[in-house]
Amino acid sequence: MPNDELIDESQNGGTDAGGSDNGGNPPPPNGDVQFATMSEREKALVEKARGEEKRKLYRKQQEQDTQIKDLQRQIREMQTAPPPSTETGRQSRDDRMDRLMDAITSLSESQRQTNERLDRMQGEEENRRRRTDLDRYADTLVAQVRATGDDVVEGLVGGDSEEQIENSVKIARAEWFLIVQKERERAQRGNGRNGAPSSVTVQTSGRRPAGTPPVQVPNSVEADNHENIDELTSQDAVRSGDYEKNRSKLWGNLKRSTRYVGNSPA
Repeated sequence: MPNDELIDESQNGGTDAGGSDNGGNPPPPNGDVQFATMSEREKALVEKARGEEKRKLYRKQQEQDTQIKDLQRQIREMQTAPPPSTETGRQSRDDRMDRLMDAITSLSESQRQTNERLDRMQGEEENRRRRTDLDRYADTLVAQVRATGDDVVEGLVGGDSEEQIENSVKIARAEWFLIVQKERERAQRGNGRNGAPSSVTVQTSGRRPAGTPPVQVPNSVEADNHENIDELTSQDAVRSGDYEKNRSKLWGNLKRSTRYVGNSPA
């Protein structure tokens, strides 16, 4: 005999084991911008909520699969059973068969949505892990620059790949060289003293949060991927003025190849 309670549950996509309930916790943010600006405690709470949601979705996925198989079993049993001897009996059997088929269709659609949600969550997790790895790589490169006695304008550092981050660090370092040079020139003009200050404090807005759209590049900036970024961002290039002359082009090239990038040089 078909399970009417199971058929009724299928109209709502199965049990509520994996619905939108988050155990009383607020839903995790959909994007990484909010997540990137959270404290470590807040991030831990969000990750816990995400983990609970995934577990509920996996349980729902399994329950939906079990329910679909049970409904299919009932259909097979009805198809192989001796046909009813009366027209009323045959009509009743056909009606119940239709209900079973409708229930399978409803459950299958709900299961498809559950699978899509799980796939989306998995992709988001992979993106967050990748973003974390790239941020750590950027921190490592910045630390290496500072270990030499130089510095970077950290608000310019960012990228979607190791190569893009490396290039942004080169530009950020050249910007620091440029600030030092201008500070030296200002000091020489002001009081005639030679040499640059022993250190330069650079006020920056910090690194751009993950997922923030890049600043739009003006159409007048022509991309030239053949430029040698190492030469044009060297200290010699800053001294000669070659870096400042090409800085818009360099930054435009980098922004065209990435969606996650630091702030443009002023």
